[in-house]
Amino acid sequence: MEESKSAGMAGKATEPKSGVGDPNGDGIIKIRALLGLVLVLAFALSSCFDFFDDDGGGKKETFQNPEEISSVNGVLDTTLVVDFAEFRIGNRRVTARVYNGSFTPPTFRVFPGDLIRIRLENLIDQMTSLHTHGLNVSPLSPGDNIFIMITPNAAFNYEIQLPNEHPEGTFYYHPHLYGLTEFQIMSGMSGTLIVEGLLDPFPQLQGIRELVMNLKDIQIDSDGQVPVEIDPGAPTHITLNGQINPRIRIRPGETQLWRIANIGADHYYPLVLEGMPMYIIARDGNRQNQLVTIPPGQTFLLPVSSRIDVLVQGGPKGTYRFRTLPFNTGPVGDSYDGATLATLDSRGSSEDPIPLPDPSQFPPLENLCN
Repeated sequence: MEESKSAGMAGKATEPKSGVGDPNGDGIIKIRALLGLVLVLAFALSSCFDFFDDDGGGKKETFQNPEEISSVNGVLDTTLVVDFAEFRIGNRRVTARVYNGSFTPPTFRVFPGDLIRIRLENLIDQMTSLHTHGLNVSPLSPGDNIFIMITPNAAFNYEIQLPNEHPEGTFYYHPHLYGLTEFQIMSGMSGTLIVEGLLDPFPQLQGIRELVMNLKDIQIDSDGQVPVEIDPGAPTHITLNGQINPRIRIRPGETQLWRIANIGADHYYPLVLEGMPMYIIARDGNRQNQLVTIPPGQTFLLPVSSRIDVLVQGGPKGTYRFRTLPFNTGPVGDSYDGATLATLDSRGSSEDPIPLPDPSQFPPLENLCN
């Protein structure tokens, strides 16, 4: 009997199924090797692509807000260094004159009544200056005096006092030196300045996500430089915060504030958002007295230096494009190419849309006719 049991057990041991129980372990080794290969392939895929996000419904967001510097105890105190820097725009490597080593310099955030102290250090081979575009401030030194000329290897300490009743909204800063302004802005010398408080009258909008969108283009010659002689209608690289067509995430029904600023040198942007409306809440640093709706697919022209603050509510799940269309300024003007500025992914769990502000919530506007 013992011999029969042993023989039976031995007989069963010599009949592996699908490699399981293989006395030599070959089947187990093959399975482990296969699992290992699967893991390696999964890792490789996640490295090569923008891997799926946590809900498995799209690619990860690549959009990035600019760095931010905020006022503290009523004072924004910072330094802007103008110098040469090397950076990438898409697949092109560029060397240009920029602020603080970046084509997309810091966004400044202040409040009405704040003092803005900016030390501007000029390390390039040209004179330069600084202007805070749209602010209602003194043009006298050491404030926003556009006639200040900072020579190479020199510096100037700006002190710009905002009045207590200053409008809340989106503004920007850039050089303002005759004959060099276009070239220096085309190189990347412009950034956003936000006066806080735009959403204060609307309790339902507190805490919503805010995106700063700097529209800037740059012309790059064959040597990786910005051409000294700018042709406004020449081929150019259109960017959003220095990025080419970044991906933006929004949940269906989610409300976001987009601060869209054309802070480039020459380009005109006929803006179009597919699939969902934009609601203009402020324009050129001034809150309106009611929302103005831009229907889905309808064009809104954003000229040079113009800014709009818009509310966007996520549409049905899907992928949408935020675009600028081709534009021609006329027979003696310039022609501008179109481009996809960003790709918008509406993904994730749906939210109940926040009620949009109605006209009764907007503070009254001053009557300038009197």
